[in-house]
Amino acid sequence: MHTNSEELKFESHYRESEGGDRLHVRRIYQNPTGEPVLLIHGFFENGMIFYTESGKGYAPFLAQQGY
Repeated sequence: MHTNSEELKFESHYRESEGGDRLHVRRIYQNPTGEPVLLIHGFFENGMIFYTESGKGYAPFLAQQGY
């Protein structure tokens, strides 16, 4: 298990469809070899429902647990 004292790392990856739509995937982690978890927000939300830039939320919690 990783501790809260380790720094969270944030990566953004973008993919564009043939129709011109862009997909933004955000990776939040401490352990680069941790098991990935895919969180998908609903229609009226955005990815910020899972994290804040200050490192709070469900995604940072999972990252601190080694995912």
